[in-house]
Amino acid sequence: MDTYVESVVLTELERRFGGTGPVDRRYPGEEQLAELRARHQPGGPIRNLIHDMEREREQFLARLAEENFLAGFTRERWILFDTRRRRGAVSAVVKEIVVHPLPKGRPRNAPFDPAFIEVVLRGDD
Repeated sequence: MDTYVESVVLTELERRFGGTGPVDRRYPGEEQLAELRARHQPGGPIRNLIHDMEREREQFLARLAEENFLAGFTRERWILFDTRRRRGAVSAVVKEIVVHPLPKGRPRNAPFDPAFIEVVLRGDD
């Protein structure tokens, strides 16, 4: 079952993100931060403001990196993803996985049949 679901997920990731490039946006307060740094004097009153803006900038860049991690997706990149990245990639395209019950009379030890697995993709509802 894992191999089947992985195949569906990888196909969908390639379809949605394979031809995309990363979004490149600048931190909106970059100019203001540069001006504050230029005027800053050690121990001056704007030290805390600079610190807060630098933290906000780091958070902005981290969010941007998260948005871009699937850009240009390939199956080769999937191999390099750690568990957290794989979980994020799956969550980006899969809404839920439904395992339908076996019909009456079908033995429980029958070979795997993907017809009983339904991968519900995001945006398909």
